[in-house]
Amino acid sequence: MRQYREANEEVGLPLNSPDIFTVAVLEPAISLYKIVVTPVVSILTRPSLLKELKAEESEVFCIFTHPLQAVLDPALAISEQLVDIGSENWPYEVELH
Repeated sequence: MRQYREANEEVGLPLNSPDIFTVAVLEPAISLYKIVVTPVVSILTRPSLLKELKAEESEVFCIFTHPLQAVLDPALAISEQLVDIGSENWPYEVELH
């Protein structure tokens, strides 16, 4: 699938891994850079693969984890923020929530 090829190029996720399963393909969205992005939710059954990932610097700023519970319940995102609002890694010019 295309998303796994992209993930391989961007972070070294192994192609055709028996440990990666697609759960859902979400609605496309337009990124801050005006690129259409289609989020894909996958399950990784061998978490040790995460330690093998390496960000391709020309395409990926960083690799991070985020609790699934905070994705499922946005109220939890307040206490489990990916980055501090207004920090150098905050991608927005204004607060959006």
